[in-house]
Parts: sequence; structure tokens; C-alpha cells
Amino acid sequence: MRRYLIYIITAVITALVMWGCSAADADLNLDTNKPHPLPGRPTVPIKRRPIVPSTKLPRPRVVVKLDWMDDRTIGVELAEPQPFAEVVVRDTWSGEVYTYIFDGQYVEVNVPEGAVEIEVFVGDEHHVYTVEE
Repeated sequence: MRRYLIYIITAVITALVMWGCSAADADLNLDTNKPHPLPGRPTVPIKRRPIVPSTKLPRPRVVVKLDWMDDRTIGVELAEPQPFAEVVVRDTWSGEVYTYIFDGQYVEVNVPEGAVEIEVFVGDEHHVYTVEE
């Protein structure tokens, strides 16, 4: 008797699952006015986007280059002249901080011995450079 009860419950569950799947298929095919893509042909996007390699895109740069002028001086050259720019030199060994505020495109900053962090603030942009000796 127990075996027949298991077979009946299994058959009822299978019938319910099959009925649910067929109802889901019927819901998907209700909108017959929508054009269906032809089989074997890829879907064409509405607006095509140009394919551009990511390595070729120009990136906005604030600092063009950092150059050693002599033993304790680094020249910071910006990409374009700025009305207000700030350069912060932080000595990573002692924790001392030196701030240079300037306008224009080029400034020379004095750096202490050892490793330093140079932060450049221009407008909303902030860039950090680490210089190790």
C-alpha cells in the first residue's frame, strides 16, 4: 500500500510540474505582434558603437612629467597652465609635510632625503606619485 501511495504522489507532482511549464510557455508566446528574429541570423543592435581599442583612447593627464633638477629638487610640469595648483611633498620616513601652491604650468619643489610622496591637486583631480631614492 505504501508503494502505491509513493507512485501516486510522484505522478501528481510530475503532472503539476509539466502543467506549470506548459503554462509558462503559453505566457511567453502571448505577444504575437512582436517580430521574431530569423533563425541563424544575429540580432542587429539599434545603434552601432564604434570599436575602439582601449589602449588608443586619450586619458586626461594633469602632470606631464616629474624631473630631477639636482639632488634635492624635482620639477613638476602640468599638462596645461592652471590658475591654482597645489603640490604636497610628504616625507614617508619622518612624516613631515611641505606644501607648494602655485599658478602656471611648472614648479620646482625641494624634497628631503629618502622616500617621498608627491601629491598634485588640480581642481577636482588628485594624483599621488611615490619617489624612492
